[in-house]
Amino acid sequence: MVYLSNKSKLIYKNKQIKQIKQNKQIKSIKQIKKKKSRKISNKTKNLVKKMNLHMTNILIELQNNKKKISHWSWWVFPTNKSGLSEPSPKTSVKYDEIDYLINNAPKEWIKVLQLICKIIKKNGGYHNVIPEIDYGRIRFFIKFLSNHHNINSNKYKAIKKCIKCLSKYSLH
Repeated sequence: MVYLSNKSKLIYKNKQIKQIKQNKQIKSIKQIKKKKSRKISNKTKNLVKKMNLHMTNILIELQNNKKKISHWSWWVFPTNKSGLSEPSPKTSVKYDEIDYLINNAPKEWIKVLQLICKIIKKNGGYHNVIPEIDYGRIRFFIKFLSNHHNINSNKYKAIKKCIKCLSKYSLH
């Protein structure tokens, strides 16, 4: 049996505490890496694919008509809920996948949101620009993305500006 002095006991205890802290840090670093390498859902991947496929045409439609003519709200105003009448494959985005969406969505998405803001501002609201059937999705899109706080991304800052514009006008 080995007897330790009080000083030796204190040194030994401090080493144990350091080791415990290091182990916790290692675990938290592993958890962070695990979260970052998390698998992205197929619905979010499909959303990015459909955005890439349709966003240019949506932009052209809005530029030419100054209002929504065809069916595309699911991809311009994505939420964590798939659209009931959305063509397959269904799309949605989980809250913890918003960063992936923002980083992988086409640049035309922001242009579409900015153009919608410009049109509704000139029109004084959504009336005759976006059909009422889409108001619920837009309301939820605003709420869904407003709660996300990725301030490091320029794309997100542009989207946040659009969300602020979209939320100024009544959706009733």
